[in-house]
Amino acid sequence: MSNGDLMDTLLAHDVFPDAPAALPDLSWADCLQRLEATPGRVSERQFALLARDHWYRSEEVWTAAACDPGPGPLARLADSADWYRAHLRARLQTRA
Repeated sequence: MSNGDLMDTLLAHDVFPDAPAALPDLSWADCLQRLEATPGRVSERQFALLARDHWYRSEEVWTAAACDPGPGPLARLADSADWYRAHLRARLQTRA
């Protein structure tokens, strides 16, 4: 799954409070500039781990765990979207 697919699915399930219908397509330099505008929240390394796609072969993990990986997180997101919406909105309220 790509980060873009994840973000699109989260937006489709209205998980992000007050998010626009579509996220802007920013260059990496623009992202870093915005990140620097809010120092202390997330390091550039943390942001890169989240924002850039990283692909890993996981067949051995599922074999060692002796379980089926199932349909993947995007297929399961609809079942948990209510929890994520409530969790994120509660966090926003405690910051206000």
